[in-house]
Amino acid sequence: MLIRIVATQLRSPLLAILLLAFSSPANAVLTQLSDPSQLTAAFTLVNFSTGSAGLVWGPPGQAVATDSIASYGGPLPSPPRFLQCDGPLTLTFPDPTTQVGFWFGHDNPGIYPAFDVTVEAFGTGGSLGSITTAANMNYAVDQFIGLISTEVVTSVEVSYSLPSYLIVVDDVYFADPIRPTPPPDPDPNDAFAVNFLSETRSVVGSSNECDLNTGECTSQDQTAVPSAPFADFVASTIAGGSQNSGFTATGFYGSGWGYFDTLIGAGFSQTLMSTSDLTVEFEVTTVSTLSIDATAAIVAWVEFSEESYLLFEIPGTGSATHEDTLYPGLTYTFTAASESFFWDFTVDIEEQAVAVPALGAAGRTLLLAALVATAMGAAGLGIRTARKTR
Repeated sequence: MLIRIVATQLRSPLLAILLLAFSSPANAVLTQLSDPSQLTAAFTLVNFSTGSAGLVWGPPGQAVATDSIASYGGPLPSPPRFLQCDGPLTLTFPDPTTQVGFWFGHDNPGIYPAFDVTVEAFGTGGSLGSITTAANMNYAVDQFIGLISTEVVTSVEVSYSLPSYLIVVDDVYFADPIRPTPPPDPDPNDAFAVNFLSETRSVVGSSNECDLNTGECTSQDQTAVPSAPFADFVASTIAGGSQNSGFTATGFYGSGWGYFDTLIGAGFSQTLMSTSDLTVEFEVTTVSTLSIDATAAIVAWVEFSEESYLLFEIPGTGSATHEDTLYPGLTYTFTAASESFFWDFTVDIEEQAVAVPALGAAGRTLLLAALVATAMGAAGLGIRTARKTR
């Protein structure tokens, strides 16, 4: 930001200092990292083989995720795919973050002189500063460069000091966004309940069979959806797609199957494709505890979000359990989907018990004094009562 002052003289030296301070953007403090173990927050890892997790790379047409040996055939932290870019590479994160890092290479030992690698961080107001390291010039993607910023980072630009040289990057790390503070309970006197707001569920299947001799093809398509919201749903389609899902008063469950394959036999070819999808939105009326037990495999995923904040995910192969605290006044969204192979989960929600705080030394002393006073009072009352009887 540039402030232009049209005046022959500033009447106050203090005013001049303030104008200079506010007309010059302050850079963030960037701490440089040389290893992923130096990241101090939970992070997302993009290895360019199992999805992007919302990470966007550019410029379009210059930055490409690939496994081309013609572009780079050396060691990688997670082969075979990597990110390449002709010229400076831009990485834009799905949410503002404060910690970023990745492995880089393709620094050919035959190049002289050695070149530097620079990472410039950008926030909503522009550049936050940059960090630089010297390439080790051994060709392999075996050097890590990263940063921790005191201000949120929305994107970074990666550049080699040899501008025309191909940039190769793999395994990009970025810290997960901080979970927002929950709003105040809109009605602390509400009874515990889980309110389901909406759901979408479907199983889609298709089959295309062709006679290789005549070229004639026969296609079939089928879609199955629940007939009533929040009802039990058991359905299957051609091509092997299926889903079994349903709801309880305080939870829901499901399993689904997607499939993709091409079969070629004597004189025919057949393509089979199916998907299975489920999305549930709900809210709770009191502070609650949620538990998830989920599995996803191959091209299948399970996600759970609080408003727009991602609480839990299995973006590819894996099984996991997860526990979390839910708050009233917020909308929660659970999604399970498959384009190939299966997903399976159970979600249980229960009212969170109010914890009784432990007594400290002072509290224990006061409690003991109260008990003694109560006991003495009761004893005195007994004596007075006995005397009155006599």
